[in-house]
Amino acid sequence: MIMIIVVLGIVSISFGERILINNGFGWDGEIYGTVAQTLDFRSLDTYYIHRIFPSIVVHFALTILHQPLDNKDVVFAFSFLNLGLLLLACVLYRLIAKELGMYRSGFWLGFVGIFVNFAYLKVPWYYPVLTDVAATALSLAMLLFYLRRKQLPLLIVAFFGAYTWPSLICAAVLLLAFPRDPIVDKETYLPKYLAAGLAFFVFTSLVWLCYIRHYGWNDTQAQPIRIALPLSMVLCALYVYLASASLLHGVSARTLMMSFSRRGAAAGVALFIIAAMIPAHLFADHPKYGVNIRSFMADNVMRSVVRPLAFLVAHPVYFGPVFLLFLFCWRPFTEIIRSQTPPAKRVA
Repeated sequence: MIMIIVVLGIVSISFGERILINNGFGWDGEIYGTVAQTLDFRSLDTYYIHRIFPSIVVHFALTILHQPLDNKDVVFAFSFLNLGLLLLACVLYRLIAKELGMYRSGFWLGFVGIFVNFAYLKVPWYYPVLTDVAATALSLAMLLFYLRRKQLPLLIVAFFGAYTWPSLICAAVLLLAFPRDPIVDKETYLPKYLAAGLAFFVFTSLVWLCYIRHYGWNDTQAQPIRIALPLSMVLCALYVYLASASLLHGVSARTLMMSFSRRGAAAGVALFIIAAMIPAHLFADHPKYGVNIRSFMADNVMRSVVRPLAFLVAHPVYFGPVFLLFLFCWRPFTEIIRSQTPPAKRVA
């Protein structure tokens, strides 16, 4: 795996295509690249201030090596950072596979599923000035420490994740609040109620955004098929319901209460306040119009209904055919998730 990534990365960095928008920085990359050059955090809004960690690494790496902070060198620094992070992700994935006791075939299938796609074979070097690869490496580190029940390392990684990919801090709170434990299937209607509530929330959000608030699509986005918009909303809500009901199958209220860790939840909430809320309040440019969590979520919800079930095409195109494997084998996949128990308690 490491040899594959090393060879591909070096060839791509040396001879591969590079995005030309904004002198190689790209769209969002213009923000990350500028921060790497200037370390000016005050110009960022409350969303982008939580994506500065890779830019800080690039800035100090170039400074220590006495390299100029021009666009070309920043782009190359991000490219090599992405290569290093992908190699780290390979190592973390190997440790996760060992923790789960994967067979060789499943191990390689997982590698193909994670890394063999447009997102990780092309984007890290075609459009390097992003935080996606860093988020992947940090996510795998969080998963490894979660499986090993190491809360302090999980907290540390989540802290850096809070300044790489905003949603990682939310995932960390859940991982801390619900430590690794087996979920025993029970006859309960709670999963269906939770799934129905989630689907209803998604559907009502779509109705509110499209027909009440009239939240629009800008000219750079694919425009929706207006006549098919109601059908898209229904199919999107149905997709959320079916996926959630299967994933939550057997999770009763008692299971949730028994799995809940007050200490972990308190640590997660404290981390959220310290790493997410306070810095954004103190350092972000609040008057500046920009992306925030609310607008980001609204934008993603709206994109899901541009075409009926278009996301079922977009996801496998970007993340590879493994998404189709999840889609068509979703029920056994969720059973595998629920069957994970600490190795010491595993019954032969």
